[in-house]
Amino acid sequence: GRFVLSDVAYYHPTRRTPALRNVSLVIEPGESIGIIGPNGSGKSTLAAILAGAASPTSGVADLDGVPIEKWQRGIDEPPVGYLPDEPVLIEGTVHDNIARFRQASLAGVARSAMRAGVHETLSALQNGYDTEVGPGGMGLAMRERRAVAIARAVHGAPRLLVLDEPEIGLDGASLKRLTAVLEALKAEGLSLAIATQDPRLLGLTDKVALL
Repeated sequence: GRFVLSDVAYYHPTRRTPALRNVSLVIEPGESIGIIGPNGSGKSTLAAILAGAASPTSGVADLDGVPIEKWQRGIDEPPVGYLPDEPVLIEGTVHDNIARFRQASLAGVARSAMRAGVHETLSALQNGYDTEVGPGGMGLAMRERRAVAIARAVHGAPRLLVLDEPEIGLDGASLKRLTAVLEALKAEGLSLAIATQDPRLLGLTDKVALL
């Protein structure tokens, strides 16, 4: 569960200026980190690299000495759960998306939603966990899409949960509920990496990376 980034740089394919340059950090098992900085500083890119959704152009991004993206693309449940700022769903049911289109019982999927604090939202859908999300998730409201995405992120047994601006679209009460959920997950030993503009979420972190 030890994440190490060493001299990471990342270039978007069509740009000459790097989105990240010379980024090095360590997340020890059970440790949590906040990722802060102005718009365009690379917070989302760093979150994507920690989640294995993007590979560094140069440098190293490893989990226990193995590239993070290789862990994420293995045959087992991925060790990193990821909530991007724009949740991406695949056409199928809510159940399918939370389980990442693998075999999983309804109880297991519902348990993940409960851990993520979104069971009431998803069970209230017209067909509950059998509700079709539509192409790209367009059959659901944004609040419902984000509920599916965070339940998917905690499904299985991740060692690290990466959240990219999870406060988007939340009112004060909703943010308070999310904070309580993340506190409970952290108490279970889950590491958190939170890219955020909201200082209230930084109280969950042990250290901060400023980009």
